[in-house]
Amino acid sequence: MVIDKTGKEIIPLTTDFFIWDEYFSEGLIAPDNDDMSIGFIDKTGKVVIPYQYKSAEPFKNGRAKVKKGDKVFYIYKTGKQL
Repeated sequence: MVIDKTGKEIIPLTTDFFIWDEYFSEGLIAPDNDDMSIGFIDKTGKVVIPYQYKSAEPFKNGRAKVKKGDKVFYIYKTGKQL
């Protein structure tokens, strides 16, 4: 569930943890799912980059550092690899 600073739910409960909207970076956040892979969702809860990473850092200047398997690389907000 994603909640804003006032405690209002802005994305329904889909996991067993809370995410505060202040943790979004450039409009996206990277929660993990039931199989512990990580993807990126927007503030509406829409998956914009599929769950496929072992780890992911927040977006900064339009790109984020991710790890898939043993490979570490950067992606754009479209999910395309740099």
